[in-house]
Amino acid sequence: LTLTEMITARYFSSDDFARAGINYAEQSPEMIRDLVVEFLPRIAGEPPQPESDLQRLFWEHFIRVQRDVHGVHVNRSLGHWERVGEAWLRAQPAEFWD
Repeated sequence: LTLTEMITARYFSSDDFARAGINYAEQSPEMIRDLVVEFLPRIAGEPPQPESDLQRLFWEHFIRVQRDVHGVHVNRSLGHWERVGEAWLRAQPAEFWD
């Protein structure tokens, strides 16, 4: 699925995919490790890292589709604490962003 398809259908968890009858791949141990390592500074209370281009792209897309398809206005915090795992974003194929 593309990011637009996921947001349009509101597939945000593995349960959402399962209810729709869509098979999904479990994350590899390496991906889980990378995501945990990325998250550790946040739970330690360190200031957020500057937002990457992939984070910006994801959130711009997410906010636009939520507004245009669902009529929902998404307000992100000024601290940009909402993040999608950077390792996961980097692992997505080009067609995901279509």
